[in-house]
Amino acid sequence: MERSFEFTVISANDGTSQKKSIRLLRADELKDYKSLGSGTGSLMEAFARGSRHCKDFSSRVVGYALASEEVTKQLNDALNEGASSGMKYRASVYAFYEKA
Repeated sequence: MERSFEFTVISANDGTSQKKSIRLLRADELKDYKSLGSGTGSLMEAFARGSRHCKDFSSRVVGYALASEEVTKQLNDALNEGASSGMKYRASVYAFYEKA
């Protein structure tokens, strides 16, 4: 099942906008892509955080992948250490890619 994420890129120079869609990459495809950055949270939050890692991120990004369950579990365990039972945080870890 292919999942995609659609967003709008607005140019800071002239204010023009363009819709863009990025897709979830399979593990066997990652060898054909170069990492641009990563982020945590919902896909939208992670996208915003990942965009801080490189110039022209929005125009370069073409896909994303989820981190392994083990990495996600380690992150969530660390975030929730000492948290009250009603205040558990659940984050996902995403990596963003451009074509190599």
